[in-house]
Amino acid sequence: MAHWSSVAATVAFSLALTSLGLFVGPTASLRPDAQTVAVIFPPWWPPSAALAAAAQNGRIIGAGAAPGLLIVHADAPGLAIALRRAGALLIFNPLAAGGCGRDRSLSHG
Repeated sequence: MAHWSSVAATVAFSLALTSLGLFVGPTASLRPDAQTVAVIFPPWWPPSAALAAAAQNGRIIGAGAAPGLLIVHADAPGLAIALRRAGALLIFNPLAAGGCGRDRSLSHG
């Protein structure tokens, strides 16, 4: 039974991700030289894998409400390409998705 709820959650997240992509795609024109981006990693990845992939390519400056959604900044160009190669499913302007642009501290203190 737990397996089916996991499958249902993954399907629901995938549909939400697709809907987000349809909305964000036309409105979030991400410049190729963008230094700060919102990035969504696969929901089946453990959080540590998403954090590691993002941290290898830039500085994590925030997190979104959805699992695997991080805000990443890099001073060097090519951040979006590097994150895509690291496994990102979707990369977009953090201000285009409402609350994603807000600072959400990753610390628990």
